[in-house]
Amino acid sequence: MNTNDLELFMHMYETLSINKTAQLSDYAQSNVSTRLKSLENEFNNTLFIRSPQGLQPTEYGKHFYQYASLVINETKKIKSLNLKSEIIISEILFNYLVLYEKIFSLNEYNFNIKSTSEIVLIKQLDSTIITFNKLQLKGTKISKNYINAAFLRGHSQNYDLPYLINSDLKCPFRQFTLEQIDDQIIQEINSLESIIQLVRDNKGIALLPIYFSEIYPLELASDTIVEIPYYIYS
Repeated sequence: MNTNDLELFMHMYETLSINKTAQLSDYAQSNVSTRLKSLENEFNNTLFIRSPQGLQPTEYGKHFYQYASLVINETKKIKSLNLKSEIIISEILFNYLVLYEKIFSLNEYNFNIKSTSEIVLIKQLDSTIITFNKLQLKGTKISKNYINAAFLRGHSQNYDLPYLINSDLKCPFRQFTLEQIDDQIIQEINSLESIIQLVRDNKGIALLPIYFSEIYPLELASDTIVEIPYYIYS
């Protein structure tokens, strides 16, 4: 028995017609009759009385309808449950590991994107965490990796551009920029997407993952390449 057979039975019960069931389910009438006979043989009971007027459910068939309804409904519930593992991750690392490198699949995980300032407040590990932060979490497996970053700009001859940083105080891209820039104008932008767009529009320079220069029309604003560590806690 499979749930398709139960759904066919429910159509037959509700329409009292093999012909209408075949039309609803896009089966041939002979296939519907065969599946019904298979159910009756499996449960060793007659489910319908066949007559020129159509189908009439037996007493067993009426009870079987309740059983089929329960199984179908519970099957739909269990299929709707979200059993994918959760990964808490920063936006930059999500773009890099999930969208660019495709190391983590969107089909296999739920991704909870948080700022580095939010992630640093986590005290207990209930999910995998991928972050630039060093966290003090007991009983966790930690792996350390690096993402290469560089100061990027659009293709422009204008060299008098502000340096753009995000408002996440714990973000290493912000911290490194502030350490390296002295006299230049700095603008704080509360959106990674906006920073990328401003850089693309030649309205600013920003420290960004260097792979951005492969997918956007960007170029290096300096020769400085930075290895920024990130950590996976599991």
